Amino acid sequence: MNEYDIKDYGIFSDAIATTKNYIETIRDAENTISNAKTKIGNESIFMGPIQENCMEEFQNVTQSLTGYTSDYEKLNNYLTATSQSYQKADTDATKTISDTVYRA
Repeated sequence: MNEYDIKDYGIFSDAIATTKNYIETIRDAENTISNAKTKIGNESIFMGPIQENCMEEFQNVTQSLTGYTSDYEKLNNYLTATSQSYQKADTDATKTISDTVYRA
Protein backbone atom coordinates (compact mmCIF):
# COMPACT_ATOMS: atom_id res chain seq x y z
CA MET A 1 0.00 0.00 0.00
CA ASN A 2 1.13 3.52 -0.75
CA GLU A 3 1.24 6.27 1.83
CA TYR A 4 0.01 9.64 0.62
CA ASP A 5 1.27 12.59 2.61
CA ILE A 6 1.48 16.24 1.70
CA LYS A 7 3.48 18.37 4.10
CA ASP A 8 5.34 21.11 2.26
CA TYR A 9 3.71 24.38 3.23
CA GLY A 10 7.01 26.21 3.51
CA ILE A 11 6.03 28.88 1.02
CA PHE A 12 3.21 29.92 3.34
CA SER A 13 5.23 29.78 6.55
CA ASP A 14 8.05 31.74 4.88
CA ALA A 15 5.63 34.41 3.64
CA ILE A 16 3.93 34.60 7.04
CA ALA A 17 7.29 35.01 8.78
CA THR A 18 8.29 37.70 6.28
CA THR A 19 5.10 39.71 6.82
CA LYS A 20 5.51 39.41 10.60
CA ASN A 21 9.08 40.69 10.23
CA TYR A 22 7.87 43.66 8.16
CA ILE A 23 5.22 44.45 10.78
CA GLU A 24 7.80 44.42 13.56
CA THR A 25 10.19 46.58 11.51
CA ILE A 26 7.43 49.11 10.86
CA ARG A 27 6.49 49.15 14.56
CA ASP A 28 10.13 49.78 15.46
CA ALA A 29 10.14 52.71 13.03
CA GLU A 30 6.91 54.01 14.56
CA ASN A 31 8.52 53.92 18.02
CA THR A 32 11.61 55.75 16.76
CA ILE A 33 9.44 58.41 15.12
CA SER A 34 7.31 58.74 18.24
CA ASN A 35 10.42 59.36 20.35
CA ALA A 36 11.72 61.94 17.87
CA LYS A 37 8.28 63.57 17.71
CA THR A 38 8.23 63.88 21.51
CA LYS A 39 11.64 65.57 21.55
CA ILE A 40 10.98 67.88 18.61
CA GLY A 41 7.49 68.64 19.93
CA ASN A 42 8.91 70.04 23.15
CA GLU A 43 8.78 73.76 22.45
CA SER A 44 11.23 74.51 25.24
CA ILE A 45 13.84 72.76 23.07
CA PHE A 46 12.73 73.58 19.54
CA MET A 47 10.06 75.92 18.20
CA GLY A 48 9.00 78.02 15.29
CA PRO A 49 7.87 77.28 11.76
CA ILE A 50 10.47 74.56 11.25
CA GLN A 51 9.27 72.74 14.36
CA GLU A 52 5.67 73.04 13.18
CA ASN A 53 6.58 71.65 9.76
CA CYS A 54 8.45 68.77 11.39
CA MET A 55 5.42 67.95 13.53
CA GLU A 56 3.17 67.89 10.44
CA GLU A 57 5.56 65.58 8.64
CA PHE A 58 5.83 63.30 11.66
CA GLN A 59 2.04 63.01 11.53
CA ASN A 60 2.10 62.21 7.80
CA VAL A 61 4.79 59.56 8.23
CA THR A 62 2.97 58.04 11.22
CA GLN A 63 -0.26 57.77 9.20
CA SER A 64 1.59 56.10 6.32
CA LEU A 65 3.28 53.61 8.63
CA THR A 66 -0.05 52.81 10.30
CA GLY A 67 -1.50 52.08 6.85
CA TYR A 68 1.44 49.84 5.98
CA THR A 69 1.07 47.95 9.24
CA SER A 70 -2.63 47.45 8.59
CA ASP A 71 -1.94 46.20 5.05
CA TYR A 72 0.71 43.74 6.21
CA GLU A 73 -1.55 42.48 9.01
CA LYS A 74 -4.31 41.85 6.45
CA LEU A 75 -1.82 40.05 4.21
CA ASN A 76 -0.56 38.00 7.15
CA ASN A 77 -4.12 37.00 8.09
CA TYR A 78 -4.88 36.08 4.48
CA LEU A 79 -1.75 33.93 4.19
CA THR A 80 -2.50 32.21 7.49
CA ALA A 81 -6.10 31.46 6.49
CA THR A 82 -5.03 30.28 3.03
CA SER A 83 -2.37 28.00 4.48
CA GLN A 84 -4.87 26.49 6.90
CA SER A 85 -7.37 26.03 4.08
CA TYR A 86 -4.81 24.29 1.87
CA GLN A 87 -3.72 22.05 4.73
CA LYS A 88 -7.31 21.08 5.53
CA ALA A 89 -8.08 20.41 1.87
CA ASP A 90 -4.92 18.30 1.54
CA THR A 91 -5.77 16.37 4.70
CA ASP A 92 -9.30 15.74 3.45
CA ALA A 93 -8.00 14.67 0.02
CA THR A 94 -5.43 12.36 1.60
CA LYS A 95 -8.15 10.76 3.71
CA THR A 96 -10.37 10.33 0.64
CA ILE A 97 -7.53 8.76 -1.34
CA SER A 98 -6.54 6.53 1.56
CA ASP A 99 -10.12 5.41 2.12
CA THR A 100 -10.49 4.64 -1.62
CA VAL A 101 -7.19 2.73 -1.77
CA TYR A 102 -7.92 0.70 1.35
CA ARG A 103 -11.40 -0.24 0.13
CA ALA A 104 -10.05 -1.50 -3.17
